[in-house]
Amino acid sequence: MNRLLLISCFLLTLSSITFSQGNLQFNEIKMITTQQTIPTGKVWKVLSAPYKNDIIGSAGAYNAANPGVEFVQSMLVNGDIVYVQAIRFFDGSWRNFAGPTCEFPLWLPEGTTLEAAIGVRFLSVIEFNVIP
Repeated sequence: MNRLLLISCFLLTLSSITFSQGNLQFNEIKMITTQQTIPTGKVWKVLSAPYKNDIIGSAGAYNAANPGVEFVQSMLVNGDIVYVQAIRFFDGSWRNFAGPTCEFPLWLPEGTTLEAAIGVRFLSVIEFNVIP
């Protein structure tokens, strides 16, 4: 009986070590504007994407592919556009755009590239070390 209990405890300990994903340790706060790659052994938690003051309602944010969109906020994740927010001017009032948008927080693994894009001043990021 003791032998069976000892073997069970050993196997349980071994399985928890084998399948562990690691712990996260705070490293630093980042403000991302240009393209950056998440380093090996790190994960990023993207918290927010503050507006650029000069973009709201301006022609600089106009999207020619969809003329109904007057205001767009986006970021690039691995080179793909991820919309943070898009607004459509409709019947004299601002309405939410019916497209897919990102919800924060957004967790990104090592090796991912990230960059602020249209209408975003910077991306607010917390960097964590992955401790095995």
